[in-house]
Amino acid sequence: MTIRLVALVALGLGLAAGERFPDIDQRTDLLLHRSVLTHGLMTPLLLYAIVHRIDALPVRWFVIGVCLGVAVHLAFDLFPRGWRGYALVSLPVYGWLPALVSIVWIAVSGAVCLYLGARLARGWLEAVVFLVGIAGVFAYAAQGEHALWRPLASVAVATALVGLVAVFVRLRSAD
Repeated sequence: MTIRLVALVALGLGLAAGERFPDIDQRTDLLLHRSVLTHGLMTPLLLYAIVHRIDALPVRWFVIGVCLGVAVHLAFDLFPRGWRGYALVSLPVYGWLPALVSIVWIAVSGAVCLYLGARLARGWLEAVVFLVGIAGVFAYAAQGEHALWRPLASVAVATALVGLVAVFVRLRSAD
């Protein structure tokens, strides 16, 4: 089995884990739904901090998958039927955050997750893998969702912005 095939499997596992991870808060009595600890950038940021210097392709592709999966999950969570109740982000001990804070947290976290995934991608092949990963996890997550076009637009805009920022950062570091 080649290293790229193993990496592709790792990417798929990361996409699935990232897309499902935020809702782990529903399976515990410790956290309210849409906890700031699960519905945000904290876990992808922690994984990025651990592996960003690791050259092992499967490890990086797994974390890219997690970042993309969380970002797409958050894109759908950005468009609930209404910003009240369980649609709001919850902060342990404090409770539900206001709608505007919840919207900003989810939007910024989704963009940061995409950025972290982009930072882990190296070269054109991995950039293509990044884009195919986004498309794949979006298509999977869209099944049964009431909103489609607004999450798709938010992922597309955020991906374009992240791409521009990544190119700018790489050009600046080449100087």
